[in-house]
Amino acid sequence: MDKYKKLSVAIITLFFAIILPIKAYANSSWVWLSETRPYDVLPYVIVITLIIEILAVCLIAKPESIARAILFILVANICSFLLPYIFIYTVPSLYTPEQTLNHTPFYNVGLFYLFLTLAVELPTVYFTLKDYCEKEKVLLWTIIGSNVLTTVITAVVERIFCRGIW
Repeated sequence: MDKYKKLSVAIITLFFAIILPIKAYANSSWVWLSETRPYDVLPYVIVITLIIEILAVCLIAKPESIARAILFILVANICSFLLPYIFIYTVPSLYTPEQTLNHTPFYNVGLFYLFLTLAVELPTVYFTLKDYCEKEKVLLWTIIGSNVLTTVITAVVERIFCRGIW
């Protein structure tokens, strides 16, 4: 096998290892211990995320048009933060949207969310700014790095302030 096939197999294997469930909970009910739910902390983490991502792109990738960078970072983030909620309200489930949000361990951010965020934000921000930055690879890695950082921060904040048990 050539190195590209090996790399493809490794990436696909890693992807499925991450997204497939590792634990199964049978006949158990989730109970939130805290009054705070992940959607309660969402406005705060959105502000933190936007500040970090805008500063990272503007200070590291240095696009010619800062207004354009801010606009498309805002649009991409709004889309990526709304996607989990759109999913809850549109995909058929055993639970109502309210039950999903209040009686399941529905954290907004996890590893799948990172992939979702990168799938939405990376092409949106990269393709709208690449012609306005001198170094396209710097822009690409800045977008990836800032999104990984903000996803980790959001996941940690949710798990600190929103606690529950089975």
